[in-house]
Amino acid sequence: MKVFQSGSISVLASGIDSLSLALQVEWQSSRLFELLAALKEEAKKTAQDHPARLEVGSDNADWLFCVKPHGKDGYEWILTGSELTLKGSGMDAHIHLRRRCRERK
Repeated sequence: MKVFQSGSISVLASGIDSLSLALQVEWQSSRLFELLAALKEEAKKTAQDHPARLEVGSDNADWLFCVKPHGKDGYEWILTGSELTLKGSGMDAHIHLRRRCRERK
């Protein structure tokens, strides 16, 4: 989308259903990484994705996701859910956001 000085808007692309972000975050505590390591170990025991839940906050719904029993492309953890995939290792994270599928009538 492009916004012109006149205030008019022009659509540059449509049909986009995902967005990839790469970010670096400074963590105040290692608790999250300890939890991810424990969840990954549970997944390794069964060699299957391990379900988990992240409490997002009182105003938001919790995020349901699965932890893969393996890493990929240098990332230690892979978390997948219906709306996003998060790959992480140490301080680096790559997030792939997906648009929710709408019900077809």
